[in-house]
Amino acid sequence: MTRRTTPSKSNGRRSGSWLLMMIALVIGVPAAILAEIAIHSSQLTQHQNQRAVVSEAASPVRFPANVSVRNSAGPVPRPAGPNGFFPGWWVSQDAGYMVQSDGSGGRLLTTQDGGKSWTTAIPLTYGHTFQRDMSFPDQTHGFVVSVSPEGQRLVPHLWASYAPAKWQQRVLPASEAVDGIDFIDGSTGFVLFNSIDGPRVYSTSDGGQSWMLVAQKNGFVAQDHLEGMRFLNARTGWIGGWRPVGATQGSAASPLLYMTEDGGQTWHVQILPVAFSAASSVQSSRQRVSYIDPPHFYNDREGVAAATIGSKQEARITTYRTHDGGHSWQTAQVLPQGAEAWSSAQPDVTWTGAGSQVQLARGASEATSSVPVSNLPEQRRLLAVQFVDASVGVAQGYSDQTKDVRTYRTTDGGRSWTRIL
Repeated sequence: MTRRTTPSKSNGRRSGSWLLMMIALVIGVPAAILAEIAIHSSQLTQHQNQRAVVSEAASPVRFPANVSVRNSAGPVPRPAGPNGFFPGWWVSQDAGYMVQSDGSGGRLLTTQDGGKSWTTAIPLTYGHTFQRDMSFPDQTHGFVVSVSPEGQRLVPHLWASYAPAKWQQRVLPASEAVDGIDFIDGSTGFVLFNSIDGPRVYSTSDGGQSWMLVAQKNGFVAQDHLEGMRFLNARTGWIGGWRPVGATQGSAASPLLYMTEDGGQTWHVQILPVAFSAASSVQSSRQRVSYIDPPHFYNDREGVAAATIGSKQEARITTYRTHDGGHSWQTAQVLPQGAEAWSSAQPDVTWTGAGSQVQLARGASEATSSVPVSNLPEQRRLLAVQFVDASVGVAQGYSDQTKDVRTYRTTDGGRSWTRIL
């Protein structure tokens, strides 16, 4: 999940820029400026008391007939997941997780009553942990990748919950920074590593106690930048990324997804379109694509993904919709310039914002207009937002005066906000 908690690989193809981009958001510098900066680090070492059981057998992955799969049919059995730099994950209107950072570390907090009370789920020695480092397939099970500094290295750890207040450490199949993770239930999950040797995808069927290598370079283009992973069910999933400028002769940068339909064994690329209203940013900017959110689904057919296109003050968030289970994608909305966050809990309805103003965009059009809904308290700048349905959402706002972040909750579709952290 990187761009997040962990540094990039020495080959520079993976951004590893989560922390840098978060700093950029906090101090008011657009995150896209720093997205191409690679943080060079020594190879990560696995904790001496953790040894992952990894199989590199090339035989096909076979899924039991009774495997529980997310979104096999009908409505999604959980709320829409968070995006971007949201430092947590809400699994229902009242139950959620939020990272609380301090100067030296932080905690993953959990609430069951809409933020009225909180308990510590996981201590974090490195507090910059975001939604891409997490996966909560239901209200009982959760998986979080954290890192801890050890000398010059950041060592990754996998935490798993089997109840809101019961967490234990599991293992990871490699001692490298994690570029993506997702679980479809308490047992079946996937993890992405993107090292100098190319992308590798592992799967687990026992909740992260052992792992199998299912793909290494399979279908991936070497130049592509990969980050973030989300699965619809045990067979079908996506990895987000983009193709840099000039990857092929005369080419512009392109946001993209890689899709698998065989449990991660093989992947094929889906190039996402660049809307006309974002094209000026693409052509005038050396930083063409700075961030991408892999898809989440409202049901087994309809889903949404997003890319931040352009750099500096020109950056725009473009959302993409699918109506055929992710086999094809069309531009849905180009959000207002200056927007740093977005959330969509139902098709073609997106909450976003510029500055302290929370806005609502409806419809699917490159010229989508956003209607002001409210302002965050104290005129705080909207950094991140997750709506779990049409009424209930959680937002984080930053104050340029006090230099701190506060968390707010709404139960009326964003018209009013109450502080919860």
